[in-house]
Formats: sequence, structure tokens, C-alpha cells
Amino acid sequence: ADLPGACRSFFDAAEAHMEQRDEWRELGPRGVASARTGLETYVLSKLGDRCFDAVRDDAADAALRQRCRALATFVEPTHLDVKPGLVNEVVLGVAGDELRRVDACRAPADKVACVVRCASMIFSLLNLSRAGDSSRADEGGRAGADDFLPLFILVVLRADV
Repeated sequence: ADLPGACRSFFDAAEAHMEQRDEWRELGPRGVASARTGLETYVLSKLGDRCFDAVRDDAADAALRQRCRALATFVEPTHLDVKPGLVNEVVLGVAGDELRRVDACRAPADKVACVVRCASMIFSLLNLSRAGDSSRADEGGRAGADDFLPLFILVVLRADV
């Protein structure tokens, strides 16, 4: 049985039903989306292990984890062109803790929230660094993907997720 597909169909049908009812329609699109997220969180708190077990590929996960662990043994921030001033072990450690929390979450929104918190910490570190770096003051704006990705890779490798 396709339990993940059945869950998705159930959530889609529930959302469609909410959109048709006046009681829910009054909330607007954001309210209905929020209600769907709440429903997903509740249902997956009860069925999450079954849904995720149905799509889990332990062999592929083990192979990827082995590759990441091998990379983590020798990849240094300089290999990723991360400037030494950006390697704040406390911030990167807390960001890694957020990634490790993903497995404990059952609802997709909660899993995404962990990744978003990790990314927010990295962007905060980058933006604080940019603000304090007078040589980059002329670039203006905030840090972008080119700044973010090397630090995110470093956090993923160190988090061993």
C-alpha cells in the first residue's frame, strides 16, 4: 500500500473540503494553508513513522552517510573557500544541532522548520560578518547563496546527518 500517497491524497482532499466550506473560506488562503499544516502535524505525529518507513531506503542512506563521514575527515573550511573569520564554532555547532533534530520530527513542516532555523543561523553569521567587514561594505545588501552554500555544506558534514 502507498501510505505516503494516501496521506497526501487525504491532506489534499481535506484542504479542498476546507476551501469549499464558508467556515474555512473566511480564513483566506493563508488560514486554510495553516489549518492544513496543523492537520498534517497532528496526523503525522500519529502515523509519521509508518509514512517515513514506507519511503526509507536504508542502503542508500548508509552509503550517503559513509561518503559524508569520509568527506568530514578531511574537508576543511578553506577547501570550501570559507573565510577564517566566518568559522564560528558555536554558531555552526548550534546550526548542526538543528539539522540533527530533523529526524526527531514527524511532520514535514517541523522538519522544514529545523532546516530553516539552521539556514537562519548561517545567514545571521554571514550578515554580521558582512556588516563588520569594511572591504565588503561597497557590495551592500545581504549575504547570498554563494556565501551561504559553503558554510551549509560544512555544517551538514560536521552534523553527521
